[in-house]
Amino acid sequence: MKNILRRFLSNFPTGKYGDYVYSLIKFYVAHSRLPSKPDVLFNDYLFKLKVSDEIEDVMRQVSSDKGMVKGFAKTIIAGARFPKTLGFLESRDQIASFTADQPCVIKPAHSNGDVIYLDTGDKIVGENLAKASRALTRDIYRETRQRNYKNLRRRLICEEMLPDGPDIIDYKVFCFKGVAKSIQVDLSRHSAHRRNIYSATWELLDITYNFPRGNPVPRPSCLPEMLSWAGEISQLFEFVRVDFFVSEGQLYLGEVTHCPEAAHGRFGSLEEERHFSRILFGKA
Repeated sequence: MKNILRRFLSNFPTGKYGDYVYSLIKFYVAHSRLPSKPDVLFNDYLFKLKVSDEIEDVMRQVSSDKGMVKGFAKTIIAGARFPKTLGFLESRDQIASFTADQPCVIKPAHSNGDVIYLDTGDKIVGENLAKASRALTRDIYRETRQRNYKNLRRRLICEEMLPDGPDIIDYKVFCFKGVAKSIQVDLSRHSAHRRNIYSATWELLDITYNFPRGNPVPRPSCLPEMLSWAGEISQLFEFVRVDFFVSEGQLYLGEVTHCPEAAHGRFGSLEEERHFSRILFGKA
């Protein structure tokens, strides 16, 4: 049945009406329900955002690109730090001929997904070559109908590898109406992925979201700076998630996410989603 549905959706028409119906089907598959009209639950809110004209706002499109978001954020945050951009790969030939001059990370600038870690002198070969080629051609708009990605140039961004390497912890700040409300912490993303949800005051919440909970993570010393940066960026949007890395106590802005999990993220229970929604929106 899943294969039949996958084939059916793979050729589903694009455009606003097609995107709406496609998103409705995917939402039902993910949550075994349809989105409610009063969008008081988190995923229902994201569905409404995803199918609205708002998702195509120019600032949402620009900030969805992992390369362009750096210039975007620098106009908002004085002293913002990012992993250094070493270059872009825009063709299979460039991928095949690439040799790392220093430890680096390669990932799609125009979507999410495959991440490749290279040491000095490494080339992109074998499984990494397949991952890079797949990432370059991936059309996340057709897969998820998030129209903020639709017009982005397909390319891979090469960034310096921060000292923590592949084991670096991701901190993702959910903001609503310019205020940082909650923080998602992703651990061991490329092995045994675990995810914790914290309040803005670093209280570990009894919430499971798409991945099992992990061990508690110490409050980062740069948390006030993290919340401040996230709040500044979020002034431009009603809802946004601002994603960070912390390495050796230094805060780095990674990317900006407008529709987390494409509105398909699963909570441990409906009550957990209600609890998270109350924290984010002050209702539900």
